Amino acid sequence: MFCPNCGTKLEDSAVFCTSCGIQLNKDQGSAPQPAAQPEAASEQTVEDTWQEAPQQNANQDVWQQAEPGAQAEGQTQPPADVVAPPDYMTVNIILTVVSVFACCFSCIGVIGIITGIIGIVSASGVRSAMSAHNYALAEQKSKTAKNMWIVTAVILGVSVFFGILFAVMGMSSYILEEFL
Repeated sequence: MFCPNCGTKLEDSAVFCTSCGIQLNKDQGSAPQPAAQPEAASEQTVEDTWQEAPQQNANQDVWQQAEPGAQAEGQTQPPADVVAPPDYMTVNIILTVVSVFACCFSCIGVIGIITGIIGIVSASGVRSAMSAHNYALAEQKSKTAKNMWIVTAVILGVSVFFGILFAVMGMSSYILEEFL
């Protein structure tokens, strides 16, 4: 039998075409196609050959293309007034960089670096989910990115507080030694 879509010769028991991937029904298999006539082949011009090539390539990739209007699993149809959730990328990057410098004041800043990196990865996930039209995942990643920048800011504040506290304690002990 031959594929009704691309004309490839197939076994009689084939369910899918090995060339273009189209699903075959038993009634779709066509009778053997007649061999090309030598006269028609000799009359074919170069322009005809170039015009046929894109059609053959389009038929070969039919099985990879999604049907119009079809959505992958886990994707939701966007509402008419869909607005992308905030990704908090800039805030997470700034707080992560500041946390690197806050490590000089207190070792707690290392935790801020870790939470900042998690926030950056989540913010990147928002953009990826939006480009894949997976709005539910984008919302989830946005919430995670927001939570991570808040945690990073709190850790950064605690780190700076302890850094200032240690500096004041060090200066006060130096001042006390001078006067006593």
